[in-house]
Amino acid sequence: MDFSVLPLILRSLMDPEARKVLKIGNEVKRFSDYLAWYIARKVMESVELDGVPLTEFNSRIRDPHLARALYELMETWGYVRVEDGVIKVVRRPPEKGPVMTAPSTLEVMPVFNRIMDTLPEAIKTGKKTFYWKDRESKLLFLRFLDNTGYNFVRQVFARWIGVPELGPEDWVVDVGSGMGLSAVILLKLGKAKVLAIDPDPDSLSIAEDYAKMAGVEGRLETAMGRGEELYEIVKDRAPLGRVKLVTMVSILHWVDSPEEVLKQAGMVVARSYGKVGLFQGVWERKMLPYMVVTWLLGSKMMPEPEDLKGWIRDAGLEVERYTKWPFDMYLLRARSQ
Repeated sequence: MDFSVLPLILRSLMDPEARKVLKIGNEVKRFSDYLAWYIARKVMESVELDGVPLTEFNSRIRDPHLARALYELMETWGYVRVEDGVIKVVRRPPEKGPVMTAPSTLEVMPVFNRIMDTLPEAIKTGKKTFYWKDRESKLLFLRFLDNTGYNFVRQVFARWIGVPELGPEDWVVDVGSGMGLSAVILLKLGKAKVLAIDPDPDSLSIAEDYAKMAGVEGRLETAMGRGEELYEIVKDRAPLGRVKLVTMVSILHWVDSPEEVLKQAGMVVARSYGKVGLFQGVWERKMLPYMVVTWLLGSKMMPEPEDLKGWIRDAGLEVERYTKWPFDMYLLRARSQ
């Protein structure tokens, strides 16, 4: 464990908004249980389980990664187990799931339900049918994510990779910026300019509005594009010699070529001898409900730890610092530095 992260956590908890994370731990746990309950109900409505060989269950689901995630989720939450290669239903999901109480959770639950309601079709055909271009749904998600401790997570990450030490002439490139949650934290905690890049113009528009609400829009630039084209995008928008950081917050399971995105990030910071800050979860059972939801939204499943290490290595990067606790965070540099 990298103990240097401890004072950064304490400093982040001094922020009144970030301290909310201490009050919502139980709500977050209940919400994970709620998602697992809802997903298990959808699976059991769609596929026969009791007495079915695990290999047969897997063959009935078009996407093998989804099949693994669904079985492991139901096993982790105590709905099923395997005996001699055959699935046994231990208990069926009750009629009612865990009760949510936080207003931000209650507000966004209908959106999550709409996403999970597409699971039976995905099980049958492998297709993801939720239409994630709906601006109203995105705004609800923004409000939800802005009130569940994610800002605390992003604060710790931004401090750990050195954002507060950057000067006003420096630049940070936030890849896969989405609706701007990470970009606004980068702006609030530092003096550097931020170039937010995302392939979805609606998300970037929301990010610009969010930065205005936070009072930091003067140092934010946005550009539409994919991480696989990062170098060409950045060189036309920011001085490469001043780009000190490229940040990626939980995006590698969303892109087509994670290795290429990491390689492009290394190219962007090469001239400035900068670094790549990577916040990226890997396949973990406690994260399975969220992995299924994001898969339905269009992502891949989170990578295996060894796959992530391989992407970093093959992109010509090496790990300068890493901490597993409290989150998987990496500070990367080009091997030639």
